[in-house]
Amino acid sequence: QTQQLLGYIQDENLRIRIHICEILGESGVASAEPALLQAAEDSSWVVRIKAITHLAKNPTEIAAQTIQQALMEADELQRPMIVEALTSLNHSLLEHFFPQILILLHDDNIEIRQHAVGLLAHFQSPETQSALAGCLQDPVVEIRLKAVESLGTIGSTNATPLLVKMLNDPDSRVRLRSAYFLGQFRDDRAVDSLLNA
Repeated sequence: QTQQLLGYIQDENLRIRIHICEILGESGVASAEPALLQAAEDSSWVVRIKAITHLAKNPTEIAAQTIQQALMEADELQRPMIVEALTSLNHSLLEHFFPQILILLHDDNIEIRQHAVGLLAHFQSPETQSALAGCLQDPVVEIRLKAVESLGTIGSTNATPLLVKMLNDPDSRVRLRSAYFLGQFRDDRAVDSLLNA
């Protein structure tokens, strides 16, 4: 059945292309990947986003390259959807996107920044911790909260001093999550701060 559907990925009717892209993507079969790669270059951004979202669910090296290219070429409306698709990638493929993720931390779109901060939870490096430390200063509370959660997910006690500072954040959700992760770290350096919070 998949082979029969492949020919319809170029149909002139947009609804058919969207529907076929959806069916091929949901099938999860490897033989659908060439058609999805082709759909990722469709003239309709709706088809492109559908294809990229499905490629991210069962990614290969070439799918990751296609997603990376789409991210660089995407406009304001498309970028949040592509960044959200990145959250489906496994860690080994996500590593290809580390430089772009760092750039996305400075995007004007709050949703994109929030996804980028969340994606950093998959990396354990000094550069990641430094980037997340910068996000803890973001004026948007959702970004600070996501940065605390990413640091907590990474689980390195190197983040203890950063999370201790966040116990003084003006937002109670940020303070609560910081206290939670400090408790999970069981780092003696945080005890006094937690007792006084």
